[in-house]
Amino acid sequence: MILIDRRVGSNDLLTPLKAAGFDAQLVELAFGDIAFEGKGLNGTPLNVGVELKRLGDLVSSLRTGRLAGHQLPGLLRTYDYAWLLVEGQWEQNTK
Repeated sequence: MILIDRRVGSNDLLTPLKAAGFDAQLVELAFGDIAFEGKGLNGTPLNVGVELKRLGDLVSSLRTGRLAGHQLPGLLRTYDYAWLLVEGQWEQNTK
């Protein structure tokens, strides 16, 4: 089961994941946009959390300190493995 945060920004993932055949549902996650149970060594269950960021949101959350001061510490406390997935293409401003 893939758990997807029900709030704006994350909830758009439900339809494509279900269309791809995944068992997924909307919930309110304390930290992260997606959570699921994975398997570690010898089948040991592991909780995995994923924080999704678009480039603009990443820069904003770095500037405000929200990512380092709130989101990442919460992810690391909540999940055995935490991933930060960044979407977008960096373009250098040469002007």
